Amino acid sequence: MSIATSIKSPLALFTHVIVYGLWILSIIQITKYKDMYGQGVHMYVPVVVAICTMASLQVVYHVIYWISNSRPLFSVGKMMVSMVFFAFYAFGTAVALTVQRHDFCPTPPVGYYPTGAQYGVSDCQGVIRGMMGLTWAVFICDLLYIGYLVTLSRYGMATPVGKAGEIVVNPDEEKAPVH
Repeated sequence: MSIATSIKSPLALFTHVIVYGLWILSIIQITKYKDMYGQGVHMYVPVVVAICTMASLQVVYHVIYWISNSRPLFSVGKMMVSMVFFAFYAFGTAVALTVQRHDFCPTPPVGYYPTGAQYGVSDCQGVIRGMMGLTWAVFICDLLYIGYLVTLSRYGMATPVGKAGEIVVNPDEEKAPVH
């Protein structure tokens, strides 16, 4: 087993942790925005909803991958296609959030959170900066995972990722010599 096949779980776990953190931050941002600017659905920012959708899909994809990574559904070729989709999605949301980061949080109305703290522009901007950094990190992790899948492609594009790099012992080698 080579080093390339031994890093599949840590790399997937690292990507999963970043995506899960991004998912939590997007839910926090949606809740915070709703508290500050009203309860209407029209008040949700499309970029944050897109990030929440992307993070939800990628979290579910990683969980299913860990449960059944030895099945043909998760072959190297199919994983590469899905990771390219996630990379493009992450790139689009990262660019959109980076462009909107300055105009994203208008001046909040005078009011207080349920905890009693007063609204402030920095409340919104801090979460947005964190989301922007994590979205770019997800994009970079997806690119790293695509590069990793390219190295696994030498075992065949139809090989399941969980079985790539396995050393298959020939049953004839295990037999004792016959005299």
